[in-house]
Amino acid sequence: MDRSKVFYLVIVVILAATMLITACNEEEAIKWNDGEYIAKGQGHVGEIEVKVVIDSNKITKVEILEHNETPNIAALAFDNVPEEIIENQSWEVDTVSGATNTYEGIIEAVKTALEEAAVE
Repeated sequence: MDRSKVFYLVIVVILAATMLITACNEEEAIKWNDGEYIAKGQGHVGEIEVKVVIDSNKITKVEILEHNETPNIAALAFDNVPEEIIENQSWEVDTVSGATNTYEGIIEAVKTALEEAAVE
């Protein structure tokens, strides 16, 4: 086989593999059932209750429902974490020093809610 035929064969194989991978990723793209999911996570002072809203397989809202955290210290976490989760479409976001337990409590609650929403 001459080099040009081998080259074209390699290109065809690469394209076919790319199409197959893309098709598999599209099937895996649906992660969550639509709805509202409420869950709790352990903050610094006590439990933090959140509501996560899923619409069209996207996290559209993360709302802090109840908490006993110190308002001044927890404000940064309550402002930033829901926005970051929505932006990243994941509970896997960075925490910030100073309100670590509050961050972790929100993240734990959102993770639990998303696990409940997960497509099986």
